[in-house]
Amino acid sequence: NGNKFQIGGRLMFDLDSFDKGLNSTNGGSAEENEWRRSRIYISGQSGKHWSYKWVQNVDHESIDSEGEADEDKIHEAYIKLDLKPFWVQAGKFNLPTLLEGRTSAKWIETIERSVVEEVLYANGLVSKASFGGVALGFADKSLFGGIPVSGTIGIYDTEKEKKKNLGDDSTEEDSYLTGMRLSAMPSLGDKNHFMHFGVTKTSQDFEFNSFTTKQHLGIHTVASRTFTSVSEAGDVDTTGLEFAYQKGPFTFVAEDIDIDVDGADQSQDLDFDGYYLGATYFLTGESRKWEWKGAKFDKPSGIKNEWGAWQLVGRFEEYEIDNKALTDEIELNRTVLGVNWFPTKNVRVSLNRVHLDVDGSPGGTETVLYQNEDSADGWSFRLQYAM
Repeated sequence: NGNKFQIGGRLMFDLDSFDKGLNSTNGGSAEENEWRRSRIYISGQSGKHWSYKWVQNVDHESIDSEGEADEDKIHEAYIKLDLKPFWVQAGKFNLPTLLEGRTSAKWIETIERSVVEEVLYANGLVSKASFGGVALGFADKSLFGGIPVSGTIGIYDTEKEKKKNLGDDSTEEDSYLTGMRLSAMPSLGDKNHFMHFGVTKTSQDFEFNSFTTKQHLGIHTVASRTFTSVSEAGDVDTTGLEFAYQKGPFTFVAEDIDIDVDGADQSQDLDFDGYYLGATYFLTGESRKWEWKGAKFDKPSGIKNEWGAWQLVGRFEEYEIDNKALTDEIELNRTVLGVNWFPTKNVRVSLNRVHLDVDGSPGGTETVLYQNEDSADGWSFRLQYAM
């Protein structure tokens, strides 16, 4: 009758070790651990056209649009109407964002998302702030000579309140994040040999709330660090470009993001430009599964070896921040080398080696990490169970 129901969840336990450049509390190295994520979900389908999903955090908070703890702990909840090739979705969910942001944290290649993506999350530019999201999209294989294409456009109530009175324009107004994403996946012979191209665009009026570069520098147990910010931000526009190439066990991914922040006046404007390059290779012959309708990666396809799937990972990330209120740019780059082991389709064990460098002297003050260091090293280990 077309009705389906599923229940599942995930557990992620992390163990991190890092040197003094990432230690905010004392001058030496440190070790930290945490339950990074613990979630349960229900999802299902009613008939041919309706589907739904509810994701609940357990024993830890979700994150609101300000990057702070959200007491309701509801991570995601939506209903969806699918009228192929078009669909409409309403509720609490991510609006159009980059490939890494659309890929579940369970199946990204590294333990944590890139330092570039962290800035988007810190400012609610990936959203999930409330239940006020609506998105329209399509996914089709019959257009453009059989090349799979998909697109999404959406609007989201971010629940930001105006932070500054401006004469007659002093009343509280809703702040909406609008976004779009287009993608295409030319096949190069079979389902595991293809290219992906994508472009994203978002726009939001921050209503004179702050725009921050707060981040955990790619290791979540590290105390968050803010290099610069705009205390009273107006329009914030982002533009993203995506590319992926996969041939069997090898995958290459590149993404670029540009964020333009209008301050209360031009002297407070900020430009953020970042990118990352990443490659993975399955020593045991598997491939990263690709969901063409959502244009994102999923779990490894078909574990072939009795010892599980083994994946090597390498990634380089870099961004530059130009704050007009300062006199120099801030540059940060991060290199990640790692290995992922998937003993079964539900279990993942990951180890990452992380190195960071930071440079710049905005306002005549040298930019550093912690303990006046301009570079740092760390290790991250994760044990994950997902179903």
